[in-house]
Amino acid sequence: MKKSFYLYTILTILLISVCTVQTAQSESYSDKLQTWMGHDIDEWVDKNGYPKKSFVAPNGNKVYVFHRERPGPIFYGHGSIRPMPNYHCTTYLEVDNRGIIVRYRWEGNNCE
Repeated sequence: MKKSFYLYTILTILLISVCTVQTAQSESYSDKLQTWMGHDIDEWVDKNGYPKKSFVAPNGNKVYVFHRERPGPIFYGHGSIRPMPNYHCTTYLEVDNRGIIVRYRWEGNNCE
């Protein structure tokens, strides 16, 4: 019983730590993207590479989609091996007819 209590306490602390790091990471990445507002998309491409795809938004602006992914860690425990979820980040940059970044959005668990 005492062992279970300690295990739950440790797991709770780890979960809170992960959530705190994820929140800090998301604020940091949003701050980074905010600094790109008003810049030419070619500057972003020169620094970060080519987009995975692009499409035209309903308002006529072009949206570039940048995606990166890498495998997550492998968990070894109690005789079992389980891969954890992949790390990924998808960034959407909307540009106006002059190629200037006017809006962004992102999603993922590894955006930095």
